[in-house]
Amino acid sequence: MGIGTNKWGACRELDVALVAYMLLSSGSLSAGNKPKEPSELRGLLSDIAKARNASISQVSLNWLLCRDACIIPIPGATKPQHAADNLKALEWRLSDDEFDALDRTSAPTG
Repeated sequence: MGIGTNKWGACRELDVALVAYMLLSSGSLSAGNKPKEPSELRGLLSDIAKARNASISQVSLNWLLCRDACIIPIPGATKPQHAADNLKALEWRLSDDEFDALDRTSAPTG
């Protein structure tokens, strides 16, 4: 069997973990540094966050946690409140429709 066409499939087939670190540090998905023109993905994350009374960071973490057991997100926290906020991402799960929409919107183009 060949290695999958994406990193998640490859990790599953090779039985290795993908450690997702610094996933929010660039600010492109977090509330920090907003891009000049919001991306479709950021808009979708924001819509889901508002509907769930959560933060974009919590939605992003939830999405990674639901994505695949081989993914180990390391969100980081510089303050105790950051760690508490990260833990809140474990209190709920994305619906299948939300998850699928995030996957479609985040898929590479071309």
